[in-house]
Amino acid sequence: MMNGVKHFIRQGWANGVSAAIICEPVDNQLCITQKGALRAELVTVGKMSHGAMPLAGLNPIPPMISMLERMRLLEEEEIERLGKDAFWDTPALHPLCFRHL
Repeated sequence: MMNGVKHFIRQGWANGVSAAIICEPVDNQLCITQKGALRAELVTVGKMSHGAMPLAGLNPIPPMISMLERMRLLEEEEIERLGKDAFWDTPALHPLCFRHL
């Protein structure tokens, strides 16, 4: 829930700070390492077409598949580069959800 860092910010103690690494305790155990997170929005666009004339449109799914495949390859590269962490296992890159507009 990030209660500690939220309190830190509410108190104004983060004014002027542009970045920080916060290792919060879990179940009163000191965290000596932390896994990072990056949230990004990947958007592909398309153009509708009639089913009988699909080439008149643009299917947005193939570009998304390409991006997801590249994420999978990047995850493999990072596992190879960094190996297994004693606390967090291996690096992981996972898409969380998709949204159809």
